[in-house]
Amino acid sequence: MVAGLDALNVFSKYQESVTDISGILSTPRENVANGTRALVEEKDRIKFEKNGLEMELIQHLPTDNNCVFLNLGPDAQREYCNILKEKHAIAAVFCGERYVIGSKSIDLREKGKEINAAIDGRGGGKPEMISGTAKADRDTIYKYFSKYLQCMI
Repeated sequence: MVAGLDALNVFSKYQESVTDISGILSTPRENVANGTRALVEEKDRIKFEKNGLEMELIQHLPTDNNCVFLNLGPDAQREYCNILKEKHAIAAVFCGERYVIGSKSIDLREKGKEINAAIDGRGGGKPEMISGTAKADRDTIYKYFSKYLQCMI
């Protein structure tokens, strides 16, 4: 609880924040909540639209390689891995440091330690799919997964 000058200082900081937010949103101070709400709704709409476009895009991507590096959201990354694992013993999709690895024929929960050691990674999951992060460079990652490239299902 604050009182006196301390309360005035706290209130002053709140007013500064509202003024800054009002400027950022280009909306009057009394409409900051509505402006923020509209901004969040717009962000959610764009995220939904982006996800839909990514899902459409992955339907047209090549499936000849079992290890790919793309900039996709988590849902599209998982779905593209599902597409690749239909054609490869192991499929790996990397987005920055994030990875999703899938297989229909290899228990990835058991193989996870080996994979993570090879790609300087951390993560886990289910027998058919694991996810996590990897710090190894692309060449190291490609080299590891290339041994599974010839193992077409």
